[in-house]
Amino acid sequence: MNTYTPTLNLAAIKRKQKGITKEFGGLSIPYYKLDTEGLEGQVVRIDTRSADTVILIADGEAHLAFGFLLQNVIDDSTYGQLQGYHFANDTRSRPGQPVGILGGAGYAKLLNYSGAVGKGAQAYLDPSTGKLVAAVTEGNGLPVIFDEDANSTVNNDLYDTTSYQRPVRVRFNFNLAIGATIGS
Repeated sequence: MNTYTPTLNLAAIKRKQKGITKEFGGLSIPYYKLDTEGLEGQVVRIDTRSADTVILIADGEAHLAFGFLLQNVIDDSTYGQLQGYHFANDTRSRPGQPVGILGGAGYAKLLNYSGAVGKGAQAYLDPSTGKLVAAVTEGNGLPVIFDEDANSTVNNDLYDTTSYQRPVRVRFNFNLAIGATIGS
């Protein structure tokens, strides 16, 4: 008996990688809102001008870091027909809607880093991309330490399991009391 397996001409399917996962410790703080776009794992601070709102930290604001975004915040105006649709089994949110923040002290794995990082290196904010880097940028040191070696410059090819970007484990210690002291 002969078998025939047709050649499938399917486009490579990119799987969605979760941008951040809570590993141990830390507090998942729900119901803050972000009024702009942001990626999972980006560092945010409390917005002192608006209640229950966070903003992405900018150059020189690392000392105000409150935690990591736990969800993508997307502007779906570029989604065409799918604008305004609910995406089941996805944690994305829209600007002005509730998002979660991972704060406190603990461990997480995240994709929001750039370049080669080494175990034990402190994380710094790259203000041009919003990503974590191991290169020292004055005034942008975060309370985050890379807990393993990784490199983000590899290819994200689903079928080549040796070259996808893998999440890097970090340990963090964000000051949760910072929100109460900023506005005073």
